[in-house]
Amino acid sequence: MMSHIFPTKSALPVFDIEMTQKQMTEALELVSSDLKRSGQHIHLISGSSALPCMLFGAATHVRSMSIMRVSELVPKASDCLARSVKRASKKFGLGANWFNTSLESDIPPALREIVTYRSLIQNDVVFSSEGLTIIAIDHAYALKVHLAERFYNRTSLIEALHLLQRIVYISRGRPLTRGYIRRCYPEIDVSDSMLLRLNAEYEAEFNDRGVVGVNDEFLGWRREGMTPSAEMEEYRKELQAMLERESADSYYFSDEKAPTTKEIPLGRCSEVANIFMEKKHLFAAFAQ
Repeated sequence: MMSHIFPTKSALPVFDIEMTQKQMTEALELVSSDLKRSGQHIHLISGSSALPCMLFGAATHVRSMSIMRVSELVPKASDCLARSVKRASKKFGLGANWFNTSLESDIPPALREIVTYRSLIQNDVVFSSEGLTIIAIDHAYALKVHLAERFYNRTSLIEALHLLQRIVYISRGRPLTRGYIRRCYPEIDVSDSMLLRLNAEYEAEFNDRGVVGVNDEFLGWRREGMTPSAEMEEYRKELQAMLERESADSYYFSDEKAPTTKEIPLGRCSEVANIFMEKKHLFAAFAQ
């Protein structure tokens, strides 16, 4: 195990330190330099939380980088990595978790091999130097985790949007299909309604289609899975629940008052469509 690469909290700040891309890169360069001097080159996989800053250019700061080994490290490489991470922490005044291995425990053991394989095939490089190469975790896996957690906060929603944007970019502008996301990691269940939410947010943010092939009768997409009435009823209930959640920590794009649930009659698909097209400030509330 690599748990010993964590710096001791008694010697380092226990709170998270926000780092710019430049600061994180400088710390990684120091680690890479130490590994090179010891004759090592290590390949690691980065979790999705660092990607908006380090890869997507969608954030200015990053708090930490959670990593997973591509393969088991020999003792010499593991020891050198541990010393280098601790040295970078002290030199740059970074938090105790600036470089951690929590990604390894977050991924179910049964999925680690396929996640590692797909990440290597994807080969989206986050950092590369003579002693250290870090690639991004498989974007499809990271996106499904966010969808399964139903956008537990605003940060999760933003990460999901940029993961989808990256998938579309890698696919040369082609939207993600329902069939593809369902086939990838079938152990992680994602409902059609969550894909609809994701696409609605994506269209509002990037003015382009991000997901296709989902039941959506008011946009006339290709029909699959549930019957129109059952799917729209499920979606209507989620919309109604969302509109009823008006709290201090809600997120809105404007101060316009949210429509009441009476504005979404049962089975009135056109009115649901109007809410999506005219009430874009409600999209962020899906993140709750």
